[in-house]
Amino acid sequence: MKKIRNNLRKAKILINPLFNNGNIFQKMPYLSITSRIIVSLDQRFVYIRIPKAANSTVTTLLWSCINNEKLESTKNTQKYKKSFLNAKQLPLKQASMAKKNFFFFVVVRNPYDRILSAYLNKFSTRKYIDRYGEKISKAGDGRLNFTSFCKYLYKEGLYENPHWMPQSEYVWPSYDRLDYIGKVESIQKDLERIFTRIFDDCQSDFTNIYGPTRTHAQAKRDKYYNTETKRIINNLYADDFHRFNYEFE
Repeated sequence: MKKIRNNLRKAKILINPLFNNGNIFQKMPYLSITSRIIVSLDQRFVYIRIPKAANSTVTTLLWSCINNEKLESTKNTQKYKKSFLNAKQLPLKQASMAKKNFFFFVVVRNPYDRILSAYLNKFSTRKYIDRYGEKISKAGDGRLNFTSFCKYLYKEGLYENPHWMPQSEYVWPSYDRLDYIGKVESIQKDLERIFTRIFDDCQSDFTNIYGPTRTHAQAKRDKYYNTETKRIINNLYADDFHRFNYEFE
């Protein structure tokens, strides 16, 4: 019964225009991704939310502008995310209209910093340690550390969680359909441009960060990375580096 339900879910996704790039041999999008593409029918945009790439900040600011409300707390980011329709919830007619006419954008992050941020953020919690800790330790030197985490990604874990899945996997229906690619490294400038495209008048403070505790991964890169871990990340996330114009180290 579970297999039948999963097959029905997959079939529904494959006929959704937002996940159809016109290639009859296209691969199936990961189910964990489909709910992370949010759509606004009123503001006519599609935002591809990539975990660990400022998606809490972007979604929160979008909510604030749409509802014309000031943000007084950073604790409601999940509520803001759930307030939006996601791509798989759209009726086919509306999905087709969105694919043809809406403004598509994504915000991406340097792969070195994104993966380190995922490690620092998620493995400060018991939930993730209990779920993945043993696998990570066995993949490395028997300890839960960043080098072991990278080896776990290489051996089996790359697609086991959306927070470290390659960013390139999130882009649907195609790269050509993207109207704007923003970057965490230039987030203030990019959000100003994105929001100008979407809203006639929205006074937001793009210097604020909303969501989980900041990990300051970029500043910690030299502390955690070595030749081996850089080689692993370069290999696993090569498409992210190439697609989004980040430099290998």
